[in-house]
Amino acid sequence: MACTERSKGRGQGWSGHLLTYGRALLDLRDLGYVDVAKTVEASFAMYIRRLRLGPIDPETDYGPRPEPPPTAVVPTQHDYWTQRRGDWDLGHAIKHPYAFCRLANLAHDPDLEARSRSVAYRVL
Repeated sequence: MACTERSKGRGQGWSGHLLTYGRALLDLRDLGYVDVAKTVEASFAMYIRRLRLGPIDPETDYGPRPEPPPTAVVPTQHDYWTQRRGDWDLGHAIKHPYAFCRLANLAHDPDLEARSRSVAYRVL
């Protein structure tokens, strides 16, 4: 959530990559490649440390972009996918919601899940 705030008005590439990176680590573990996931975790931690700094250089850290409007429509609803029709050639339209839903379903903290869902529209 803090990542989406730091990137507000600058695009959500950092947040989107955080989702897909985290999802990939979980998938590696699920597939039995725990040793590979453990090896990559140091790089993931480095990515998170960099993300926490927020944009440093306006010229290279994503230029200003309009914020998407908040929406209650989420990838677990049919309307989400019918509204996204036409965006399929952009892989983010599939991989970001896929990663987000997987990670959100693993949340064991209802407050964390609710807060995450409240800012998810920026990435989805």
